[in-house]
Amino acid sequence: MALATKKQVGDNSNIDIFLRIRPVSKPSPNLLFDPIENRVDFGVPRNLSSGYINNQREHYEFRFNGVLTPDAKQDEVFERVARGVAIGALEGFNGTVFAYGQTGSGKTFTVTGGPERYVDRGIIPRSISLIFSEVAKRSDYTYTVHISYLEIYNEVGYDLLDPNREVQMLEDLPRVHIMEDDESNIHMRNLSVHRANNEEEALNLLFLGDTNRTISETPMNMASSRSHCVFTIYVEARKAGEEVVRRSKLNLVDLAGSERVSKTNIDGTILREAKYINLSLHYLEQVIIALQERSMGQNRPHVPYRNSMMTTVLRDSLGGNCRTVMIANITSQQEQLDESISTCRFAQRVAMVSNLVVANEEVDPSLVIKRLKQEIRELKDEIRMLQGGEEEQLHKLKVQVQQRDNEINILVSMLKKREDGKSANPLAGSRPAVANAPASSGQPALGPAGGAAGQAGPSSSAAARSGGEASTSAPAAGRVSGEAADLLDVAVLADRSKAFELFRKSYRKNEVIEENKQLLKAKYTEAKQLGAQVNESRQRINELKALIEQRRIQRSMAGLGGSGADGQSGELDPEEERAKALIEKEKASYKDDFAQLRRLKQEIENLQQLLEQSRTKLQRDFEQWLGLMLRQQAAGSAVTAGSLTSQAGSPRASMQPQRPYRSMSEVQPLQEDVPPPATGLRAVTEQFNRAALTARRQNSQPVMASHTQATPISTDPEDVFLRRPSTQFLSAT
Repeated sequence: MALATKKQVGDNSNIDIFLRIRPVSKPSPNLLFDPIENRVDFGVPRNLSSGYINNQREHYEFRFNGVLTPDAKQDEVFERVARGVAIGALEGFNGTVFAYGQTGSGKTFTVTGGPERYVDRGIIPRSISLIFSEVAKRSDYTYTVHISYLEIYNEVGYDLLDPNREVQMLEDLPRVHIMEDDESNIHMRNLSVHRANNEEEALNLLFLGDTNRTISETPMNMASSRSHCVFTIYVEARKAGEEVVRRSKLNLVDLAGSERVSKTNIDGTILREAKYINLSLHYLEQVIIALQERSMGQNRPHVPYRNSMMTTVLRDSLGGNCRTVMIANITSQQEQLDESISTCRFAQRVAMVSNLVVANEEVDPSLVIKRLKQEIRELKDEIRMLQGGEEEQLHKLKVQVQQRDNEINILVSMLKKREDGKSANPLAGSRPAVANAPASSGQPALGPAGGAAGQAGPSSSAAARSGGEASTSAPAAGRVSGEAADLLDVAVLADRSKAFELFRKSYRKNEVIEENKQLLKAKYTEAKQLGAQVNESRQRINELKALIEQRRIQRSMAGLGGSGADGQSGELDPEEERAKALIEKEKASYKDDFAQLRRLKQEIENLQQLLEQSRTKLQRDFEQWLGLMLRQQAAGSAVTAGSLTSQAGSPRASMQPQRPYRSMSEVQPLQEDVPPPATGLRAVTEQFNRAALTARRQNSQPVMASHTQATPISTDPEDVFLRRPSTQFLSAT
C-alpha cells in the first residue's frame, strides 16, 4: 500500500468561474457585458400586467473571473480557462473543468469542440496536446498517461471506451457502478482505463468515446447531449533516483443542459431524459449550496454528495483537493434571458466554494524496499570488512590476484615473441612461398620446387604429397576471377568504398539484411494504406453524422411549416436509420484497421532495430576483414622474395630422394580428404573466416613457433606432409 506524503502547506482557493456568451443572429439589447471589468448586466423590463404594486427586479449584475465575448475563439478559451489546470496536473495537482448552462448554450462545443474544423477543437483535445507536448519537454521525469471516458445517462453510468464489444445501442456498453472504501475514496467498477503513449492514441480514444455518446434532437437543439460526460486524464510522474511518485487526474466535464419543460412541450423519451437531467442538476445545486453555507461559517456538517451519481463522481472537484474551474454558458437571445440569469446565479454560488489544493505525492513501496535492500547489502559488506572476512573469501581473492599476474606474464611473453617471430623460425617463413608462387602465376602448384603439372621433372615423394594438398588449394586461387582478383589488389583494398562493396556482396548475412529491408518496405506500404483507411473511416463517420443532423433539421422545418407530417408523426426516417447502420459499419472497420495499424507499428519498430543491429555487425566484420587482408598483402610481398632465396639454399631439397611424380591415381586418395574449393568472392570470405580462426589459435599458443624450430626435421615424405601446417595457404593468400 502506498504511503501518502502530501505537502504540508496547501493552496486554499475558491473555484474560478468564467462566462461564455454564445453568438446569435439577434442578440438581446437587455444584455450588456464588459470584458475588461469582467462584468455582465441584465435589464429585465417591468411587466405592466402585474398592476401598480410590482416589486419585480429590473436589473441584475454579475461578476466573473473572466468574460468570453461572442467573438472569442477556441484557443483563447483554452488559454484563459484550462491551460493552468492542465499544467497543474503534470505537477501533481488534481484539476476539473466543467461547463454548465441551459441546452443549446454551447457547452459541448466548448468542451469537446466542433467535428469539422481543426481550429474548432475544444478543451479536451487541446489539453491532450498540451500534456503530451509538456511531457516531451520534461526529460527529468517519466510520465505515464491513462484515459477513461464515463457517460451518465438517466442516472446510469456507462463506459464509452469498451473495446471488447460492438456497440449497437447504449445498453450494449458496460454499466459502471460506484463503490466507496473505508477512507471515503470513490472507485468505479467496470470503468476501463486505457494507457495513451502519445497524442494520437489519446485522440483516438476521444473519438471512439464521442461516437458512442447519446445525442438527441430537441426543439431547442438539433444535436443535444442527453447525458453528462466525464473525460478523465490520469497522470503519473516518477523522477529517476527518487521514491516519491506524483499521481493526479484531470476531469473535463460536459454537463447536459437544463431546460424548462413548460417552454419546450416535449414528451416521451426526451421528456424522461429532461427529468433526469434537471434532477441531477438540482442535486448539484444542493451540493453547491451546502458548500457555500459551510464556507460562510454556518454549521453544515453534511453535504449530500450521494444524492446523484454525478455529484458522487465530482466529490473531489467540489470542496475537495482539486483546482476547479467552471464555465457558465449562456445565450444572448431575448427569449432565454431568464435561463441566462439563473445560470449566472448558480455560478455566483459556485464561486464561493473553497477547495484545499495540495500536490498528490506518494512514496512507492517497491522503490523503498529496493533502496533498503541495497543499504542492507552495503552494511553487511562493511561489517565483513571490519571483521576481517572469512578464510574462503581471502583464498578466492588470492587466487584472483595470482590469475591476474599469470595473465600479465603471458601477455608480456606474447609481445616479446611477436617482435622476433620471423627471425626465430626461418622454416616457417619459407613455407608460405610454396602456395604464394602459384597464386601469383595462376598455375597449380605441385610441390616445394614449384614444378608444373605438364613438366615431368624430378621431384621427391614429399613434393608429390605436398602437391596433393596444393592441387586442391592452388586451383581455388587460380580460379578466383573478376571481383576476387580485384579484392586481393592493394589499390582496391586502399579504397574503402570499393572494398566494402565487394565484401558486402560476399557477406553471408547480406541476403538476410536485404530480405529484412524488403519486408520493412512492405510493412511501410501496408501501414500507409491502413492509415488512409482509418482516416477515410473517420471522415465517413463525420459525414454520416452531419447527414443525420441535416435530416433532422429538415424534418423539424417541415413540421414547423406544416408542409408534412414527418416532423410530428414520430415515425422512423429510413434515410436516418440507413445512415446509423453505415456508422456502425464504419466504426467496426475503424476499430479493425486501427488495431492492425498498431500491430504494424510494433513490427516496423522491431524490424528497424533488427536492421540497425545487422548494420553494426556488418561494419564490425568489415573492419576486421579489411585489416586482416591488408596485413596479408604486406606480409605476402615481403615473404615472396625471402622464400625464393631460402629455397635455393635449403638443405631439404638435397635430402629428398629423386623419383618420378606419381600418377593422379596415387594422389587421388589424398584429395578425397580435402573439401572441394570454393570460388569467387565467397572463397575469399571463407578464407578470411578461416584465417581469423587460425590467428586466434596462434595467439592462444605463443610457444608453437619455437617448438617447431626445435623439432628435428624428418626426411620421410609422410612426416613432411602430416606435419605441414594446414594454414600455410591461407596465410600466403
